[in-house]
Amino acid sequence: MSTLLFIGNTDLAWSIIEKSLLDRSIHVIKARTLEESLPLLLSEKPDLLLADIHAQPVNGFQIARFFRSHSDLADIPILLLSVEADPKTQFWSEESGADGLVLLDPDNIETLPDMISSLLSDTSPKKPFQFSGATIDQLNTAEEKTLLSSLFDMNEEHLFDLSMYNSLRKVGSNIESLNNTAEEVLGILQSVAQTHIAVMILKYRRERKIFILPSPEIYKAEADQFTNLCLEDFNRLPDAQVIRKSEKTYIGTNDREDFDLTRIDERRLSSYHMAVLSSPDGDLVGTLHAGSLTNNYFTGKAGRLFDQFAEAASLMVHNSIIFNQTLETRNKIEHIFSKFVPREVITDLLDQTEDAELQLGEKRHVAILFSDIRSFTVISEHNSAEMIVDFLNRYFDKMSQAIRKHGGFIDKFIGDAILAVFGAPVSYENNAERAVLASLDMKEALAEIETGELVLPDSGFNIGIGVHEGPAIVGNLGSRDKFDYTVIGDNVNLASRLEGLTKHYHEQIIVSDILAASLNNEFILREVDTVKVKGKEKPTTLYAVRSEPYFDNENLKNYQKGLSMFKLGNWITAKDYFEQILEKHPDDFLSNLYRTRCDEFSADPPADWDGAIKLDFK
Repeated sequence: MSTLLFIGNTDLAWSIIEKSLLDRSIHVIKARTLEESLPLLLSEKPDLLLADIHAQPVNGFQIARFFRSHSDLADIPILLLSVEADPKTQFWSEESGADGLVLLDPDNIETLPDMISSLLSDTSPKKPFQFSGATIDQLNTAEEKTLLSSLFDMNEEHLFDLSMYNSLRKVGSNIESLNNTAEEVLGILQSVAQTHIAVMILKYRRERKIFILPSPEIYKAEADQFTNLCLEDFNRLPDAQVIRKSEKTYIGTNDREDFDLTRIDERRLSSYHMAVLSSPDGDLVGTLHAGSLTNNYFTGKAGRLFDQFAEAASLMVHNSIIFNQTLETRNKIEHIFSKFVPREVITDLLDQTEDAELQLGEKRHVAILFSDIRSFTVISEHNSAEMIVDFLNRYFDKMSQAIRKHGGFIDKFIGDAILAVFGAPVSYENNAERAVLASLDMKEALAEIETGELVLPDSGFNIGIGVHEGPAIVGNLGSRDKFDYTVIGDNVNLASRLEGLTKHYHEQIIVSDILAASLNNEFILREVDTVKVKGKEKPTTLYAVRSEPYFDNENLKNYQKGLSMFKLGNWITAKDYFEQILEKHPDDFLSNLYRTRCDEFSADPPADWDGAIKLDFK
């Protein structure tokens, strides 16, 4: 059977508790005062203490602190008994070290046994309940005045300091949100000082941030009036003169349906107190204001405690402001420069120490995308500079969206050309597929770009895109004063060559055989040619990418057979296959190209034919 020791001099509470727990296998013993409880501790060794917060001459909060401060008594579970759970009671209950707060509700008294039984079963001593010989001697000879003396070695103001600093320390561990910091600080102030309204005005760059916490007894009209009074005092401070605008935030009023009502009684805010919040260097952080419906509320002890609280809260609020300003600045830098440099690179640079070296280049396997506007020279010759710039901005915006949508980053804009990379600084398993998907989206997005009165060539507005993948060097290249996160290498040059070949083969998107091998079967590819581009001896097979099929299966097979025969040097048979395609698709450029080549090569076979065309242009 468990034993509960109740400490309190309220007969009603004792009667209710004793009767309620009779059938719960809980043995209840009573002591009116802390002094009376000491012999019972030795004889009964209770499993749980229940102390009335209104006990006299030592209240429940002080009893809990006494037990928690004594090594042999610290592990006894302690519950506090109260008739209400207002914020102040909750605050001091937690600060006293009690394990819980039990409400004595006459209208719902049947729940009390369940609450105590539950708490009793959930709490157990951390170690066997036993006293040292010295403690037993002390308890046997203790007098209440001796206990009171030990309880009040710290006066009430010092006790307030300890509780206050403990609560503010918890706030200090979570300063990421200035709004949350203000709400927590004002909430602590209202809990411990019982203010009817608390206002914090902070200097945040050139802005006033005003936080208002009214109690349920304060309505909006008087809260606004009180805040105006606070602002007048704040604006008199020298460092407040540079502030240009204000932002007001009410705390805890969203669920108050009566907040906009008008007060009908004669009570008024009649007490006011202000304290200045300063940084460690003495600079203005803000001000803390409090109001009360009680006359002369802040003239004595309450005013002194308020000033102590403000002094302790200054550092916490100052740190929160610095943290949020720094975070805000960092986010702005990332947002602005992410238009020019990948966000991951900016983050890396911001995280480096002041004297850190530029990031060294590294070799990465990437997919490289080059795009260019067709006949841009003609467009630029027939339109004004203003129209060209306006058009290019719209064009680059749409193209950038398509590239970033699939995880690529814009390496640079080169006139009307775009160099994009997939695989740096962030790499994915399917960089090649992402690059091709971006290419298809870029092609589709052309129809969404408003050309307005822009004079276009007869061929219209179109682009060419070349995509290749392979190893490349990526990193921050440049001087200490200016650098560029870019990609360089032979594979970058090949991607540029592929883009140039889109004009020659009348295709919008051309990819290399290396990249094509990385794609899944969902992409529609058509082999274009096998070439040796200028500056390279190793042949590259080109593939065109489209969003819709070129031919039906029969013509696709004829095209593949024609290519095979062409590479083998069987020009006559290859020509027959291409002509079969042209009967149904007379405008197919590649079939026409190969038929012409077959005629030329039949008449004058190329020397050392290996199936690849050597190109002497870029």
